[in-house]
Amino acid sequence: MNRSQLRSTVSAPVLAMVLILCCCSAARAQVGACCIGTSCTMRTLSACENAGGSFEGGSCSADPCGAATGACCAANGTCSIQAGGNCGDFLGAGTTCTSNVCRGSCCASGGTCTLTGPSNCNGAFNGVGSACTASSCPGACCASSCCTTATLATCSGLGGTYIAGTCATAACGAVANDNCSGAIAVTLGSAAVGGNCNATIERLISCASGGPANTHKTVWYRFTPPASAGYEFTTCGSAIDTLLAVHRGDCLSLVEIACNDDAGGCAASGVASRTPGVAMNAGETYYIEVGQWSLVGVPAGGAIRLAVEVSNSFGACCSGAVCTVVGADGCIEANQRYAGNGTSCNAFPTTVPCCPADFNQSGGVSVQDIFDFLSAYFVGDAWADINGGGVSVQDIFDFLTAYFGGC
Repeated sequence: MNRSQLRSTVSAPVLAMVLILCCCSAARAQVGACCIGTSCTMRTLSACENAGGSFEGGSCSADPCGAATGACCAANGTCSIQAGGNCGDFLGAGTTCTSNVCRGSCCASGGTCTLTGPSNCNGAFNGVGSACTASSCPGACCASSCCTTATLATCSGLGGTYIAGTCATAACGAVANDNCSGAIAVTLGSAAVGGNCNATIERLISCASGGPANTHKTVWYRFTPPASAGYEFTTCGSAIDTLLAVHRGDCLSLVEIACNDDAGGCAASGVASRTPGVAMNAGETYYIEVGQWSLVGVPAGGAIRLAVEVSNSFGACCSGAVCTVVGADGCIEANQRYAGNGTSCNAFPTTVPCCPADFNQSGGVSVQDIFDFLSAYFVGDAWADINGGGVSVQDIFDFLTAYFGGC
């Protein structure tokens, strides 16, 4: 049957009814905005009516249900203004997207801090509205085997390694300068900072109060003086009750030349150590041992700060043609002159503070200096060793060079 035949056999009213039914069926299958109260969901007309809603058509973004708008938070912490029925995390009618209203600081396992939403944080979330500051993400910080709680930035400033978690679970490992052979260099004008938490004892310190047996957890440093002078060592700023010893020689044959337990004089501690001035030779390496004092049991250890300073109780002593570092009361003989506290010796051919041609230390160069030098030379006096290589004919030539140069 063709369309003409169908039209001829179906009455007009019946055909109209069929068309209406087809249109209604299509309309009821259409998806659009369905209002149940002020909440909007996308449903078909039939599903909306079955839910007791009012089918408005269109989309929910146009707020067809009359729902109040407000701040809507996405998982990543971004904020947009939407109708409440169209938002998974709606903060309430009339709320606005102010700073960090949807996000906060998130601490990752490596100690870095980012701003994101709570559900998007792969770490410790510090709360909505929290900011990433210098103290946002504290964790375990290992510095010289000692563990402290610090942020990543603070830990880096301490020269430490940041470890996620707490000090109770952090393994900070062995101390690099536990033995003399691993001594860490310390330089004039720059403090060495470390710790002794996992250190052992290589050598007892003689001046420990109550006896050397009260020495615990020693660590080692080394110092090579840039000039012959007097030097002092101090542990002011350390977090423990320190012991301090200075040694000469190599690690297999050390000789203790200075020692101190509690020196006082530190702003915040009465148990820090400071050695008296020690005369040291330029270019020679000295070993400094720092221990922890304890009368009962092995202490936990802690942070150590070691600094070296030029001692004001020593100075350069010009003796004939040579220079040595001594206290003022050790530079009073004939042909000697004390250059002053805190002064250091000069190496030949430098002429300050000691002029090698002013042998009698009269303050000027004259023929008498030649006679005085030769008198010392011919008896093998060490004061005639101008070049430091032992008394020899070369000292005569070096002396005359200085003399005719006006020193």
